[in-house]
Amino acid sequence: KVHRTERYLGNGKSGFAERTAIDFSVHNKSPYLSSNKLLNLLSMFVDEKKRELITLMINGYSYKQTCAYIYGDTIFLTIIGLIIGVITGMGLGNLVIGAFESSAVYLPHNPNLLAILIGCGVTILLVLGMTLISLKKIKDFKLTEINNSSI
Repeated sequence: KVHRTERYLGNGKSGFAERTAIDFSVHNKSPYLSSNKLLNLLSMFVDEKKRELITLMINGYSYKQTCAYIYGDTIFLTIIGLIIGVITGMGLGNLVIGAFESSAVYLPHNPNLLAILIGCGVTILLVLGMTLISLKKIKDFKLTEINNSSI
């Protein structure tokens, strides 16, 4: 007779291998999905700012100065997002750990500074890479498109 958990997880080693493969595929898809989402958001941001960027270019701003304007907005919003995210994550982490901690098991309540720094670093690298990709659209802007842009 096959035990119920063996039917779903396999027997011993194969079940572990299956779960490891699932974890591996999920963790490999997360960076792709987050970078895809971030790229879409930054592309929408550039599209929404199209009229403003064309106005800057008409007034004599160079391509580099126009890109610097977008970089300034992106850097400011990323820093604000990281600060709010870290504070919220630390608060929710303590709340969740406190809710699920039993008297027999002690879980650490202190935030892991190294994990926070690694998460912030990866986020900054993703934002930087996605911003570089989305800024390629600015080269294709025509100054006559200012009336065709959405307000």
